[in-house]
Amino acid sequence: MSDERAIPSKGKMKYYSSEATSKCTSCEDIGKKMDTILQILGEHKILLDRIGSQNSIVQNIMAIFPINTDESLKQLEDLLATQSDPYIRQMKNLIGGNVARNLHLVFGKSIIMNYNVDGTFGKKSLSKYGKVHAAIIDVISTYDKCADKALRTAFQRQKKKFFKENSRRNAEINDKTKENEFN
Repeated sequence: MSDERAIPSKGKMKYYSSEATSKCTSCEDIGKKMDTILQILGEHKILLDRIGSQNSIVQNIMAIFPINTDESLKQLEDLLATQSDPYIRQMKNLIGGNVARNLHLVFGKSIIMNYNVDGTFGKKSLSKYGKVHAAIIDVISTYDKCADKALRTAFQRQKKKFFKENSRRNAEINDKTKENEFN
């Protein structure tokens, strides 16, 4: 075997014919296609960067729910004043078509137990937070014709659910203490 290697000389490869080293039309077509592919890949990179930034925004949005305190309710009111769309979208995802069953995913136990729509019977008023109230009514109206009534019913159902949970827990505790007394 010889120790010779392909060395470029005067713009052509040593071991290839002149036909192989000159530009052909198919090579030009491939070059154009590669340029197009590179342009598309550049656009995809920009879109992926946008999606990545949106994912971080979604993470921040998801962190706010369920709302458990008056301060976080006020914070949501302020956020809805500036940019309501992503928060309304997240509420729609959480409620998922059944507000009576899934309201606790938007409002935590503390808010559900201490608030009602009008602020009657010694409760605080959700209507006081106009943007939050409007947003939740907007979300519910996509699933139910009478959104206000559905919201009121959802609050009642969630409160009843929490009371039942407490009652069951207390019954279990009472049963355990009775068992301990007999032993």
